[in-house]
Amino acid sequence: MTQITVKYRRTALPISRLLTLLITTTLLLFSAAGCSSQLTASKTVLVGPVSEQQLLQNYPKFNQVYQDYEPSNEEREIYAKLQSDMRVDVYFGTWCHDSVREVPKFLKAIGLASNKVRLIALDMQKTDPQGLAEAADIAYTPTFVISQSGTEIGRVVERATTTINEDIIAIVETSNR
Repeated sequence: MTQITVKYRRTALPISRLLTLLITTTLLLFSAAGCSSQLTASKTVLVGPVSEQQLLQNYPKFNQVYQDYEPSNEEREIYAKLQSDMRVDVYFGTWCHDSVREVPKFLKAIGLASNKVRLIALDMQKTDPQGLAEAADIAYTPTFVISQSGTEIGRVVERATTTINEDIIAIVETSNR
């Protein structure tokens, strides 16, 4: 009987390690998924082109960040001077915490120049019915694609290097030189 007990103890240790490994791997996979594992409290996932008004009225988390953010005078001035042939396409998910953090700040700063912005909401697979995300090779949300005369001049993907507005402004200023 002593041998059976020893064998049981030996097999119990690897099983507990296996369970620990399985749980750790599962947690890592979910955390690596980033935005795809984050849902907002809203009932539906918005998909396709959307207006700023639709986004802010129907998604309270976006509206709250928008209301709380105060852009600098420099941000407002530079966005006000965007050339007429410049556009920013914003690919985002209403379910994505990174989008909730970045998109409202950008929208508030760009203010009256928002006619130069196209908001494209994506589903959790980062697709939309019109195929705009696929055509733009979007892999992460949010992605801000800055174009001039229909040609991409830069993009900010998921997380800004400094702030979302500083990164976009740097792209715009570089293209104006």
